[in-house]
Amino acid sequence: MATVTRKEIAVGESGGGPVRRAEGAPFVSRSAELALLDAALKHMGAGGPAVVEVAGEAGIGKSRLLAEFGALARRRGAAVLRGRATEYERHSPFGPFTDAFADADSRMLKVFPALREVPPPVRGTGGPDGPWRGDRFGLHRATAHALRGIRGARLVVVLDDLHWADPASLELVDHLVRHPVPAPFLLVVAHRDRQAPVALSAALSRRADTGAVTRVALGPLSERACVEELAPDLPVPRAAEMYAASEGNPLYFLALLQAHRPPRLPGTSGFPAGGRPPPRTAPRPRAAATRRWTAVPCPRAVTAR
Repeated sequence: MATVTRKEIAVGESGGGPVRRAEGAPFVSRSAELALLDAALKHMGAGGPAVVEVAGEAGIGKSRLLAEFGALARRRGAAVLRGRATEYERHSPFGPFTDAFADADSRMLKVFPALREVPPPVRGTGGPDGPWRGDRFGLHRATAHALRGIRGARLVVVLDDLHWADPASLELVDHLVRHPVPAPFLLVVAHRDRQAPVALSAALSRRADTGAVTRVALGPLSERACVEELAPDLPVPRAAEMYAASEGNPLYFLALLQAHRPPRLPGTSGFPAGGRPPPRTAPRPRAAATRRWTAVPCPRAVTAR
């Protein structure tokens, strides 16, 4: 099994409850989405989807889902490379790809010698033969040909924030979508729906109907998940007010939660009583709780196709 240097620690499995990290807020209410990614992992290279698209608005939890999936994939024995597009590097060709392949150390190259054949511009290296001398279409074909050489172990490449991707990266993603790699290789891309470039949206939507692309659309968290899992130490009415203000966006909910709580001391969890949320002094009436949660519908449903 190959490992990479990126530090992403997750504790626990996806089934039977929330997956919690060693630090930070619990990972909640995304078991269905994580299961879709897990299914793609199990069937990669064996007729399953070649690409998984993770989409949703800013702060909805795309990067957190990708981190949990990366940890799960490693526990399943796959190697994971993660790259990210950035707002201020849109003019750097193949930015998210070079960011991902930068984590391919000597140990990984022994497991995946085919990665040495990925063209230097995509790997972000000058290479022994100097810069690439062919056209960009030849570069796309050479990259796909190198990835076809993956054997024995499974490789997952995760590219985040592709709404900021450079044109060269978008063209390469389009090629890999149109020409799925027949190897134990899975490409996972994430972007904000409303900010996605037209070229990216068109490439992914064209192939979704053929089964080559699996789409995972993240919607708001439920009120129950936010109140019970993310704010167990707050009175329910106060946490419910924060949920309504955040509209179920976990980033906004956690920001409101952080503003409400007193400043945390270094090395503590922010919870009283030794770093753990206090137990509830009395159980809430089940009927009353059920009526209140069913009365507040989720703003948008999570869909996947």
